[in-house]
Amino acid sequence: MKTKLLLLSSGFAILLFGCKKDIPQNNRIYSNDKSNYASDGILSAQVSLSPSTTPSTFIPNTANFCYGSFDLVSRTKDVVLDYFNFNAPYPRVDGIFAHPNTQQQPVSIPMSAELPPGARGNFQGDIVYQNVDSLTSPRVVTCSLKSIYYHTYQDFVNHTLIIDSASGTLPPMCLVNNLPHINFKTPNKYKVQANGTVEIVEVQLSGDTAWALTSLPVHYYFPEFSNGVYPVKIIAKVQGVKVASRAANDLHDVTLNFKTPIQHVPGSTEVIKIYAENLDVYAGCFLFTEMGDLHGLIWKDGIGGLITGNLNAQFFDLPSGLSQLYNH
Repeated sequence: MKTKLLLLSSGFAILLFGCKKDIPQNNRIYSNDKSNYASDGILSAQVSLSPSTTPSTFIPNTANFCYGSFDLVSRTKDVVLDYFNFNAPYPRVDGIFAHPNTQQQPVSIPMSAELPPGARGNFQGDIVYQNVDSLTSPRVVTCSLKSIYYHTYQDFVNHTLIIDSASGTLPPMCLVNNLPHINFKTPNKYKVQANGTVEIVEVQLSGDTAWALTSLPVHYYFPEFSNGVYPVKIIAKVQGVKVASRAANDLHDVTLNFKTPIQHVPGSTEVIKIYAENLDVYAGCFLFTEMGDLHGLIWKDGIGGLITGNLNAQFFDLPSGLSQLYNH
């Protein structure tokens, strides 16, 4: 299989593959685990399932762009792509596929690319977002490819491929001022305190921009081949002062709500120590502790934007570490 990379301009690229693929031949949308193509019998298109498409995530002001990617397949004719027509919310989206966005929607992006018969092309481009402010953070933005204007090279007949939302909608992004950095670290050692509690994780808050933690989900469990007695309560302390507590449950997943949000100072590291009451980790065993159900994670960015649990469940994908507490 031969592959050719064609760079058209900054922020836009095409990968051409000289291979054939079984693609639907009518206007129906075909959905399965591997494809969701819209097709008119000549040209087929879908949002790319490859890593070249940025999955749903938070987009901070300091890195206000992501990548979109579409897979196109020509069937039996030589296809010349003329325009991609996008719905890109204005003014939240500044530019799409190296082309400025406009208030008039959909916005047409000139292509001037050719797909030989039986060829597949991966069309990649960046999407640039306008920075959010205190009135607009957080903001969920979704872009979609609505149609493709093209013509067949042999007879120069114009065509329009209408693309269903299931085939043309890129993953939504959530625009925020900055990101929270939360790291679950293993305590120095397994030690039962005088009050019967055991520190199970040290949660570190960091980042170059201010933010505040309102609630934190915590999931704790004995991994395979480890055992012990689960705690009855989970307690959070900052500099020795209790800031939250929650009774344990059978899911071993609790959300700690802070009456006074934990403020992160730019450039510093705040530490929340999490203790378990009446916990017993048997000798030679581990207790793992990590970020819990993201619906319980709530924080504010540096300009006061409230990022709720529902948003975190959809967009939070930052590494948060794992505490591996071992009882020697």
